[in-house]
Amino acid sequence: MRKSSAQWKVLLIAIIIPIVCLTVFTACGQQRSFTVTFNNNSGDTEAYPQTITVTGSAATVQTLPLPPSREGYDFIGWRTAIIDGASFTYTTIVNRNITVYAEWQDVRERFHIYLAFGQSNMVGWLGAGIGSFGGSVSHDWVAEFGYDNPPDNFFVMAAANNNHLPYGRQLGGWYPAVPPLVRRTNGLSPADFFGRTIAEAVADQNIKIGIIIVAIDGVQLNMFSPDLDEFKAYITSRVTQTWERNQGVAYVDVTVGHQIPTTDFTTVDFPYKRLVDLGRKAQEVGVIKGIIMHHGEFGAAEGTVYNQLVRRIYDSILADLNLEPGSIPFLAGQAVGNDNIDIASIPYAFTDIPNTAFVISAEGVPPWNPDCSWIDLIHFSLVGYEELGRRYAQKMLELLYD
Repeated sequence: MRKSSAQWKVLLIAIIIPIVCLTVFTACGQQRSFTVTFNNNSGDTEAYPQTITVTGSAATVQTLPLPPSREGYDFIGWRTAIIDGASFTYTTIVNRNITVYAEWQDVRERFHIYLAFGQSNMVGWLGAGIGSFGGSVSHDWVAEFGYDNPPDNFFVMAAANNNHLPYGRQLGGWYPAVPPLVRRTNGLSPADFFGRTIAEAVADQNIKIGIIIVAIDGVQLNMFSPDLDEFKAYITSRVTQTWERNQGVAYVDVTVGHQIPTTDFTTVDFPYKRLVDLGRKAQEVGVIKGIIMHHGEFGAAEGTVYNQLVRRIYDSILADLNLEPGSIPFLAGQAVGNDNIDIASIPYAFTDIPNTAFVISAEGVPPWNPDCSWIDLIHFSLVGYEELGRRYAQKMLELLYD
C-alpha cells in the first residue's frame, strides 16, 4: 500500500531525530562531552599531562591549567601540534577530543648579543665634549650628562683585563651598560648609542641587548687578526706607538705586564681571541645577532688588502662561534668626513654572501672640533657619536627586527 505524504513526513522525522541525538547528544537530552589533554612537551612539571572535559557543541576551556615549567625555557602558550600547530586558548571552540602541547622559547633567544671592535672612536674618546684627549677624567660626568641610566635591558660584557675595567667590573661578567663600556678613562662611543637605541626599540618584546667590545686606539686592522703570530708581528713592530702596546695589554695574558714589549713575548690571549672567547661565553646565555666595527683612520698593514682582511676576520669569527657563513650582519661605520675608501670597499669582499656587509654613513656627523688639530678631526663629537650610533642601530633594526 502506498504511503501518503503525511506518512512519509512522519517516517523521515523518525529517522532524523535519532541521528541528531547521536550527533549532538550521547542520548537525547544529554550533551556530548569532549576531552582536552594538555601535554607539557618535555616540560619539568610533573602534574602533566592534564585533562579537562568540556560539554556542548561550541564549548571552550574557560580556565586553562597553570603553565608548566621547563628549565632554560619560557612557556609561551599552547599549540594544537608540536610543529606548526594553531594557538589554543580559553576561547578556542572544542568539538572533538584533542591533545594540545606546551610551546617553549629558549630563554637565550631573548638575549641578543652584538660583537664590536675597532679603533679609538669605538673605544670612546674623552675629547667628545667631556674631557681632553689622552687624559684621565672623573666619571662624575656620566651622571652629570645623564648617561648613568642606560635602558634596563642593555648590558655590556667586560672584555678587558680586570685592572683596566671601571666600576670594579670583572672580565667576562655582564653589567648594566653604564659608560665607559670599554676601559677606564674612556668616554662614550657609537656602541653606547647603538645598544641604547636597539634596547629601547625592543623593550616591549621582552628582549635584552648585550654588547662585547674589544677596541684599541689608532691600531691598524692587523691588531684584530685571527692569527696570533700576525698579531704579535704587528704589535712588536710598533716601536714608536707606545699607546698601542699600552692598550694592547688589556687583551693579552696578564703576565705580559703593563706594556707589550717590542721583542717577542709569550701570550695565549690576544684581541681576536678575547672577542671570540667572550662570544662563546655569551652564547651560553644568548644569541649572537651581529657585528659592528668602527675602524679606518688607519688602515690595514702595508701590502694587505683592507676589505679582504675584514672578510677574513668576519669569516673566522663566525666559524669559531659555529655560526653559518653570512648568517649575521656586519656593519662598518665611516670615519669623520665619510670619505674613507677602505671602509667603502668592504661590501665588495662580501659579494658571495649579499645583504651581509653594510657601510654606515658618517655624512654630516660632526667631528669633535673641526678647527683644531688632526687628532680632533678624526674623532666625533658627543653629538656625533650619538648620531652615528643611532645610524648603526637603525640599520640593524631594519635588518633583524622590522
